[in-house]
Amino acid sequence: MTGRDIYTLRDEITKRFSGLCDLAVACAGIGDHYTDLFEEEQRIIAEAAPKRRREFAAGRSLARQAMSTLGLPTGPVLRGSS
Repeated sequence: MTGRDIYTLRDEITKRFSGLCDLAVACAGIGDHYTDLFEEEQRIIAEAAPKRRREFAAGRSLARQAMSTLGLPTGPVLRGSS
């Protein structure tokens, strides 16, 4: 899937579900988001393989982007967080 396809998909999801619920869709490639992690998040993933750390960090970064779009406070996204 290309970058353009990802953003088209994001826009389609947003269009289909807006009005049904509060929705925020964030997308980005799996890159070097490790420095975006809070210390608590870095401790969770410290012993993982580099690929898993990149995936984890990208997911946390995107979760914070979506939370911010919804006007929610951003902070560490920890296991078992609501």
